Amino acid sequence: MSATILDAIQGLATPAMIKTAASTFGISDALATSALGAASTSLLGGLLKQSSDMGTLGKIAALAGGVTPDASMFANVAGMLTGGAPTSPIQMMGNKLLGLVFGDKSAAMITAVAAATGVSSKAASGITSLAAPMVLTALRNKLGTAPTAAGLKSLLDADRNLIATAMPPALRTMYGLTTMAPAAATATATAA
Repeated sequence: MSATILDAIQGLATPAMIKTAASTFGISDALATSALGAASTSLLGGLLKQSSDMGTLGKIAALAGGVTPDASMFANVAGMLTGGAPTSPIQMMGNKLLGLVFGDKSAAMITAVAAATGVSSKAASGITSLAAPMVLTALRNKLGTAPTAAGLKSLLDADRNLIATAMPPALRTMYGLTTMAPAAATATATAA
């Protein structure tokens, strides 16, 4: 089992996924990887922000518990990236996760991911549509078949500093997590 939630997400990101994202949006593999990381950590940052709301965490845990990992889950990466109506159960679940975490503020998060990574808003939106089901799958893999709100809170609390450190600085600020990554915050303050 992966050591952290970030490791679990990274373990799901195959080279084929990255290449598909890069070719779909006309960006480099490195930029696609960066955007996927920013979208994933932004989702986790949103979860951290919700971590005191056990009702919402319960809904997210139930959503993660509904994931049934198999080889076909991410078979249509190109379809996930191009948006439109969800074409698979995992994509629908990812959309529900975005709604639970961000509500009507999903567009602001996508804009922040685009600004933090230098990809277009369209690329950030498409890559976030891929990141959301990846985060859910990683949560299911880390928490088992019957995740609970308490288990999810514990997982988020354990990885809080790692999540904050992995986020681009602009996203860290957006979620109020600057004190969680002191080395990064110090470097930003020194550069100013």
